[in-house]
Amino acid sequence: MTNKKKKVDSLWLAAERRIVQLEEKISHQERLTDELNKFVFEQSSSLDFIIGELGLIREQLSGRKREADVNDSTPETERPPHY
Repeated sequence: MTNKKKKVDSLWLAAERRIVQLEEKISHQERLTDELNKFVFEQSSSLDFIIGELGLIREQLSGRKREADVNDSTPETERPPHY
């Protein structure tokens, strides 16, 4: 084998190793992207649920406040102005 042939073979092996390394990195990046997408989707679903629950709680509190305002509007339960 000539010196030139050995050098070409060595360059080819180095390039092949580099390609394999890049393919491995891409594979890991794709897996990580898939995991992150799944996590973001789950977080979005949880956030939607929490926002819905918060809306229900606000409605309940608003209803209770209205009930309390109606019930407490009698002169017997009102505080005098100096309190």
